[in-house]
Amino acid sequence: GSDGDDDDDLDDECRTEPCPPPPECFSGENIVLTRDRGAIPMAQLRLYDKVWTGPQTQFSTVYSFGHINPTREATFLQLHLSDGHGVIELSEDHMVFVEDNRAVPASWLVKNRNSTALRMASGELVRVEQVRTVERRGVFAPFTTSGTIVVNGVLASSYVAFQQSPTLKVGAWTTPMTYQWLAHVFESPHRMVCNVLLRCKSEWYTSDGVSVWVAAPREFTVWMMDQESPLRLILIAIVSAPLLPLFLVCWIVEKYTKTMLIAILLAILLQRHNSKAESRTVLLGKSEPPSINQMKVVSQGS
Repeated sequence: GSDGDDDDDLDDECRTEPCPPPPECFSGENIVLTRDRGAIPMAQLRLYDKVWTGPQTQFSTVYSFGHINPTREATFLQLHLSDGHGVIELSEDHMVFVEDNRAVPASWLVKNRNSTALRMASGELVRVEQVRTVERRGVFAPFTTSGTIVVNGVLASSYVAFQQSPTLKVGAWTTPMTYQWLAHVFESPHRMVCNVLLRCKSEWYTSDGVSVWVAAPREFTVWMMDQESPLRLILIAIVSAPLLPLFLVCWIVEKYTKTMLIAILLAILLQRHNSKAESRTVLLGKSEPPSINQMKVVSQGS
């Protein structure tokens, strides 16, 4: 890839209107830490690698790639970090975590970099000192079970945001729903299939390398976010009413699978114990007192 010029001014059209996130997420030259293979370029990351995703050396499973295309030419923001923490290369709508533990799109961080610090996985807070655009070959968007991933030491999200905002906006109303939460909840059926029900050893992608789990919902979301505010609000309500409860159930099942399995096992063991106790009680209750003849035999013998 080639380096570009300083690019502090992002697309002005997206300042006022919601713009769809580009499919790119991270460049393959970023470094991630895996549990079994150590530090590797993101381009070498594979399905079901255990990758560093948070503080205290937390590792999480890469169960999918929202987008993976090793040959695609793409433009990334290259954020130069303070205190010798190097750089991170990502698309402008990909999210990273900042000082108050919010996940914000890179474009939002660039706009607010004088007042907002970026959070490293170590917990250290750093500033974005310089922003450049670079051209790279290869785009990668690993989805982890935790919804986070540590990239070049930076605590980043697995997801992108729309509207260059950390939260969903409908007209002038900024909702309390963050894009990190929305994306993680709406990905819950995919995670549940790959982590709980099956092991997705291979995936299907579009010709551009977008996961089939992501492609259609993303296209619909792009179209929906491009509508006028009243229609957008109606569409969000129509879509959310039946789907959000389903996704929340999937999220709960996925999050508490081990707890529920233990509870079910304990319930089965308790039921079996109670059944055996009841059987013993029934057997004791059915035992008959000795007959008169038996008592006579006993008395004669004595």
